[in-house]
Amino acid sequence: MDFFIWTGFTLGIFGSLHCLGMCGPLVLAIPIISKTKFGIALDGIIYNLGRTLTYTFMGFLLGVLGVSVKFAGIQDYVSITLGVLLLLSLVVPRKYYKSLDSKKSINKIVINIKKQFKSLIETRSRFSLLFIGVL
Repeated sequence: MDFFIWTGFTLGIFGSLHCLGMCGPLVLAIPIISKTKFGIALDGIIYNLGRTLTYTFMGFLLGVLGVSVKFAGIQDYVSITLGVLLLLSLVVPRKYYKSLDSKKSINKIVINIKKQFKSLIETRSRFSLLFIGVL
């Protein structure tokens, strides 16, 4: 039992380092709206509430999808198929799947998110902090 506790603790430490490197610069980019310590803490809580809502919603959707696949009795087939596709994406040269043209639609989504993020940062309100966290 102690082994599992130490394993969880170690994974938590490494996970926090990942979060520090990935999320840290994003948090530093968040505009400071308030001048008081309480206001700054409230701004941080509102921003993190937006992040938490997004992660909760995504987890719910993926959980429902996972349970649906499990109940349909095809979980093993889906797992193996996705694993093979993941390995193929590493092995097959990029020139063969460049013709899929998926980057254009993904770029449109990314550009749209960047525009929304920029306008929310320029707004500088607590309401915008919530949606910055959602993005």
